[in-house]
This record gives sequence, C-alpha cells and structure tokens, in this order.
Amino acid sequence: MVTPIPDGAPERLIAVAEYWRGKRHADGLAPFLADIDLMDIYLHAPFIFIADRMPDGADSQEYVWRYWGTALRKLTGIEATGKRMRETHDEEAFHEAEASYEDALNCGEPDYWVRQVRTVAVDRSFMSYERAIFPLRSLSGDSAHVLGVAAWLKTDYPAIRSGEQMVTGKIGLKSPS
Repeated sequence: MVTPIPDGAPERLIAVAEYWRGKRHADGLAPFLADIDLMDIYLHAPFIFIADRMPDGADSQEYVWRYWGTALRKLTGIEATGKRMRETHDEEAFHEAEASYEDALNCGEPDYWVRQVRTVAVDRSFMSYERAIFPLRSLSGDSAHVLGVAAWLKTDYPAIRSGEQMVTGKIGLKSPS
C-alpha cells in the first residue's frame, strides 16, 4: 500500500511530483522512463535517484541504480550508480525499500516515506529525510523503473510533523568502501 505525498511536503518533493503528473499519459498510466528528462528538473537532480527493476531469478526482483544524484553521494558516501540495491543497502533496508518500490510500481502511484539514513560522518550518524518515489514504465509498457527524490529534514526525528501519523524507520546503507 502506498502513502500519498502529504500537504506541506518539501518543495523539492512537490516539484518532482508535479513534473511526474505532467508527464503522466492521458490514459492515466505512469510516464515512460523515456518521458523523463532530468534537465527539466535539473535543480532537483542532485537529490534524485532512478532505479531499474531487474529479474533476479525465480520470483524475486532486484533493483539497479541507473542514477544516484550527487547530493545523495555526498551525504551517504556511496556512489550507487550502476550498483545493485543489495550492494548499497543492508538486508533489512533492502527488503523495506523493495516493498515500497513494488507497491508503487504495482499500483502506478507515488509513494512517500520518512526515514533516517546513515551519513558519512565519522560516527556514521543518522540523518532524517523525506522521500517520494514515482513509477515509470519501460517501452514495453511494464512498470519497471522508479524515479525518486529525497529532502533532508532539519527537525528532530521522529517527531517531524505533530499530529500526522508517519511510518518511520532507519535505512542501513553499507559503509562506503
């Protein structure tokens, strides 16, 4: 089940959501990956990621990072472009992210969450962020890609927005090598 982007979400998430909605097809289906041009939203590109869903045998899926923005790399210390999600996320984080991606791809709607991610700080501390993901279709018409955007929070975690119920958790990224 996806969580809609709430009113009052960071401007970056709203801007990318509006861009995605503007690229949505008249039939209501998600845009194709080819419809997305990062130059159209270049101000947000450092905070954007794109993942490709790849079959990984039997019934499981794997995601490969097609694009990992420079702000994401600087904060996490991981250059994820071209890597599999299992290479960048610990097992628990992989399964949590995979479930969110699958929900968005299967229903064709954006998904939103608030989490903490481990940073490159010496103590490998956590920093809170909001993230929205948007399903994208391949040329064959299958939902096969995820466009995502993140915004770092300056408020204390987990009391981010009083009065709103939010799913919270920590995302364990593997240490940069």
